[in-house]
Amino acid sequence: MLLDVAGLLTGLLLRVLVHRFQLTATDMFASPDRQPGNLGFDPLSLSTPANRAKYELAEVTHGRAAMLGTLCVCVCVCE
Repeated sequence: MLLDVAGLLTGLLLRVLVHRFQLTATDMFASPDRQPGNLGFDPLSLSTPANRAKYELAEVTHGRAAMLGTLCVCVCVCE
């Protein structure tokens, strides 16, 4: 139980730090210069203009795979 609470608090702290204390979708997406998938967290500077399109496509692909996985888990649990 204690590990669950510590994990939850750690996750919440990381989320707050990554999103620069902007906790709502309205706050995060208010900037007119915002690019999809760019939340400003790139500590290793992996994203360059040359590979930006590749990373955007990978993000969409992984998001779709995650949604399909979630759907499969929900269907298996409901049976």
